[in-house]
Amino acid sequence: MDPLTDRQWARVSHLFDTSAKAGRPAADPRAALNAILWVVVQGKRWHHLPPGHPASQTCYNKWLTWKKDGTWQKIVDELGSELVLPPA
Repeated sequence: MDPLTDRQWARVSHLFDTSAKAGRPAADPRAALNAILWVVVQGKRWHHLPPGHPASQTCYNKWLTWKKDGTWQKIVDELGSELVLPPA
């Protein structure tokens, strides 16, 4: 899975809150989304993420959060025709 293009990112970037919060800095949402898409599209396990992606646990937690709050479905709705996702 190739990383999101700038055009694809522009279509979904508004879905992510990037305001600073107290504590540890949050993972870059674009990097996390690229990693999540790699796992989902490739059908791989989280701990098989290639080097250069955020930590697998971070990406997994983001994916769970985004599934629970509806963000993941909005991403799929917006980019679905350009992604080859396995059946739900």
